[in-house]
Amino acid sequence: MKLHLSKCLLLILCISMPVMARQGSNNKGNKDEKQIRNQQLTEEQIKYQNALKNANRWGLELEEWHRYEELKRGQAKYEFKDKDPVMVLGIYARTPEERTRYARLYAEQEYGRIKGVLDFDRAFTAEYKKLAIKRDRGVVYDTGLLSIFRSKDKKETTHTPLNAIETITLAKGDRLVLFVGYGCSECEDAYQKAYTKVRAENSVLDIYYMGDGVKDEDIRDWARKVGVNPKDVKNGLVTLNHDNGVSERFGADRFPSIFVRVKDGK
Repeated sequence: MKLHLSKCLLLILCISMPVMARQGSNNKGNKDEKQIRNQQLTEEQIKYQNALKNANRWGLELEEWHRYEELKRGQAKYEFKDKDPVMVLGIYARTPEERTRYARLYAEQEYGRIKGVLDFDRAFTAEYKKLAIKRDRGVVYDTGLLSIFRSKDKKETTHTPLNAIETITLAKGDRLVLFVGYGCSECEDAYQKAYTKVRAENSVLDIYYMGDGVKDEDIRDWARKVGVNPKDVKNGLVTLNHDNGVSERFGADRFPSIFVRVKDGK
């Protein structure tokens, strides 16, 4: 009887083991499938969040960003691969309303960028002037003078500043500094332009005559030749000076050359 019972128990155990094994395998499979689904869901969520972030960055709706991605995979893949999304969508706009929307959005973005550039340029100019006052004893190359300052390394640069003198901006107390010399056919025109500028802005024109062995008479002869009014010299509107190394301090290696001396400059 006991032997028969043992055989029955053994038979039941043998039958149940494969079933249990199959159940364990099914549970493991279900767990793996769930992990895969969770992983896929996470990847989709990441893609969605990235797309939403990019759309917001450019001021676009999510659908518009998806259309941009489609265009980048198709029509705009090579032609406009370096263009920003708003421009690409505007170029491939499907209706006049879409084109107008993207044009407005692009204009708003460019306005902000260009305004930032101009604001930075103004800040740079202000800081540059402060630095120039400290290092160059008040010598400042005005923004309008950059095109007329002749560098030794640029032989092609024009020898005349006449076309740019009108663009010079003079603050209250600033003075124009003009370097001239013997045999300078352009210096007379440079003087006339500079003189007109200081008269209009109630400033002062300091003229330095460059050259070795220059005498007072040489400077007076030049002044008479170009039409300097003695009354202007007497009243301080125009000053006539020997160079005495001033041109070297200003960095003027030829004439005519013109600079702005700021109010606090030496």
